Amino acid sequence: MDADIPIKLRVISQSVLSSKALMHYFGQLEAWLNFRGMSALWYQDEANIMHHDIQIMDSADFEADLKAAASRVELMKIKQKGETNTQIYQAAYTKAANQVSMSILVEPQLLRFSLNQAFNQNKFNAVVFEFVKRTR
Repeated sequence: MDADIPIKLRVISQSVLSSKALMHYFGQLEAWLNFRGMSALWYQDEANIMHHDIQIMDSADFEADLKAAASRVELMKIKQKGETNTQIYQAAYTKAANQVSMSILVEPQLLRFSLNQAFNQNKFNAVVFEFVKRTR
């Protein structure tokens, strides 16, 4: 069934894979992104649905991914100001026909924060949704 959804989210980061709570969250995020896309009427024209394959990566995997794809990759950054600091989120993507392959960098400090305190899911959800929206 998962092959039919327009937005697929895969976790590559070993730090995330080892956390049941974060894996559960990323499963919910995938469902939420597809629901938001449906609510925004992105899937009305079934012949031209844009499919997104999103990978959540740590910095080592993200850098390796960038080097491997070099000239074909486009980069995006989103800056979010918090109460105590500013978080910069990065994504790299390639786009062909109705397919977007995207890698989103999840910094180690964000993972540490999310494991030790209440992770602000709404902010991260908004960032990932914005990345998807910008590649449509």
